[in-house]
Amino acid sequence: MQKEVPSVPILVCVNKIDIATREHLDKVLKEVRRIFETEEIMEISSKTGANESVLLSKIGERLDVPSRFSSSG
Repeated sequence: MQKEVPSVPILVCVNKIDIATREHLDKVLKEVRRIFETEEIMEISSKTGANESVLLSKIGERLDVPSRFSSSG
């Protein structure tokens, strides 16, 4: 039985892109897309900071809070 959560913003992130091969990453992304069919999926690396600024901006957009992280604030 699935419970619905109204209006909860979701941003799915796949971390460790700095150490994964493209082939492995593609397999992981395929499985994540199967689970989160309608959600946006971001590839990030906490170690290198890859896509960090985009992630922070998207968090700000989803929370609809003007901040120094959001592209609109």
